[in-house]
Amino acid sequence: FPWQAMAVIVGRAGGALLGDRWILTAAHVVYPKGKENDTEMLTPVQVAEKAEIFLGHTDVTELYKAGNRPVLRLFVHPNYNPKDEHNFDGDIALIELRDPVTLGRDMLPICLPESGNTTYYHAGWMGYASGFGVEKNILASRLKYAPIPVGNQDMCRNWLKGRKISQKDPVFSDNMFCAGTPYGGKDTCQGDSGGALAVRDPETQ
Repeated sequence: FPWQAMAVIVGRAGGALLGDRWILTAAHVVYPKGKENDTEMLTPVQVAEKAEIFLGHTDVTELYKAGNRPVLRLFVHPNYNPKDEHNFDGDIALIELRDPVTLGRDMLPICLPESGNTTYYHAGWMGYASGFGVEKNILASRLKYAPIPVGNQDMCRNWLKGRKISQKDPVFSDNMFCAGTPYGGKDTCQGDSGGALAVRDPETQ
């Protein structure tokens, strides 16, 4: 997972390297949902100044030794509303690093599917989630990953109906997909937010 980033903005989170100076993450990593937080009253410029990004290692100690990659700018999707706890539509953000990183074996960008390619969203397609988040109530000291299958979208939509948050049904928009199984098992946890669900492309490897 050479694209894996560790972001520290409001606690620990994840992200994926795009190119040599962009990090893809979740908007709620920048502006968390439903609670007072350190960034709620800050502008994107101010958040960028406090954000820390770490790349290039699977060991957290080595990440800190390698040092923070300063952030130049960040962009949160305009549809994202941090005050609406039941709606994660537009939960995406881009972080631009001040300086480009040197790409190599330990630092490579994740590949993105072509626009309109829905192959990887079919039920049962296996993805891999990774991160430095919590495991057994302790923040991980090394990168962890778990295989998580893409779920049936209609089943997910039906499952969400009636599961109210603040007396509202959670939103499942066309910009979302679900992953996992109805039976639980391996999954992500706190501190993994913003990381990618990566899939293998059998045609390109």
